[in-house]
Amino acid sequence: MAKDTLRGTGTLNWSVDVAIAEWDGVGVRGTPGRVTNLILVDEDLDGTVPAELAGLTGLESLWLNRNQLTGTIPPELGSLPAIKSLLLNGNQLTGPIPTELGNLTALESLWLHNNQLSGAVPSQLAQLSNLKQLAVSGNALTGEIPSGIGSLSSLEILWLSHNQLSGTVPSTLGNLSNLKKLTLSNNQLTGAIPTSLGDLADTLTELRMSSNQFTGCVPAGLRNVGINDLDQLGLSDCTG
Repeated sequence: MAKDTLRGTGTLNWSVDVAIAEWDGVGVRGTPGRVTNLILVDEDLDGTVPAELAGLTGLESLWLNRNQLTGTIPPELGSLPAIKSLLLNGNQLTGPIPTELGNLTALESLWLHNNQLSGAVPSQLAQLSNLKQLAVSGNALTGEIPSGIGSLSSLEILWLSHNQLSGTVPSTLGNLSNLKKLTLSNNQLTGAIPTSLGDLADTLTELRMSSNQFTGCVPAGLRNVGINDLDQLGLSDCTG
């Protein structure tokens, strides 16, 4: 059962003797009732994420963050047609980010930070046209930052810090006109900071880029971002 898979040694009141609408963390709406929310945050769950959750086709919010869940993220979650927020951060999840998550066209928030995920940031995430928050910091992700992320015009938060990402920063990130927070620090990024990032200076409130291997100069305007660590880069300002 999904309950036993998810719970581990934790405690949930999911039982045939209790109405589903009264189950811990379960939100039900409509007639007949459909599960629309599953919110189990800080519940000391130490099982795994059940693939069976993909059967909850009316699910809009799946919050399993800040538990001790292990195992991988089931690719089956990529078939949840209505989901808007998928929060799995603060667990001990391993393995790759499933490319199938790129099918979640209604998704607005994807929080996978502070786990032990590995592999690349899937280029398929660039298909999430409604995405506002993408947080994958604090993992062991490798490879380059997909340039397609620059097409996510609704994106407000992009957290990629504290991984092992390499290559250059895509100039397409300068197209993220609604971006407020961008963290790239503590990776293995190289090359010059794209001048296009300077176009974000008026909207960014936080910019973290330290502990990489950048060369060149700091694009005009970026030092005006309210919270930034650009002084730690040891680079001069671009002129002209």
